[in-house]
Amino acid sequence: MKEKLLAIQRGEHNYVIEGGKAVYRPANTKLLYNCLVKSQKGYAFQDNDIHWPNGVVQGGHSWQKK
Repeated sequence: MKEKLLAIQRGEHNYVIEGGKAVYRPANTKLLYNCLVKSQKGYAFQDNDIHWPNGVVQGGHSWQKK
């Protein structure tokens, strides 16, 4: 009964069956976000507005995962 309550608290979707027993496998909570960084070749923006790219130039900005 204790194991069932613990599974409900942690979330039953985080458990897998291995060798006939329920084993806790926590979800991967590492998230990656895209960041706009200065790069050798990237976008040039009109009036520094990221919604209005003018084209690809040397020394522009590019989206990269951190």
